Amino acid sequence: MLASEKYIMPRAKIQAYLLKPGGKHAQEVFAVGYTPNDVEKLHHDIEAQFDESKAVEFRQYGTGTYDFNIYMQLGIQKPKRFKTVWRKENLKMKPRFITAYRKDE
Repeated sequence: MLASEKYIMPRAKIQAYLLKPGGKHAQEVFAVGYTPNDVEKLHHDIEAQFDESKAVEFRQYGTGTYDFNIYMQLGIQKPKRFKTVWRKENLKMKPRFITAYRKDE
């Protein structure tokens, strides 16, 4: 687990998904300068821009769980706009990171 007071982010979400060569969105992440070894850097960049007050596009489920998106500029070289997706199981819990992928305006 990557530490943050703001949210929950399993290390595997970055290491084995976003930064795994051949992963679903890995090429988008590599295209902005991250490498498979940049787990801490990518986590730091997401944490620095995480602001729940900027959440948009809420989706509520019957269980009380809801998802929301926060758009961020991520990248080491020529940062690009990424959509980060988060889930809260209830209003009292910290959001949990689901995914991130490129999304132009």
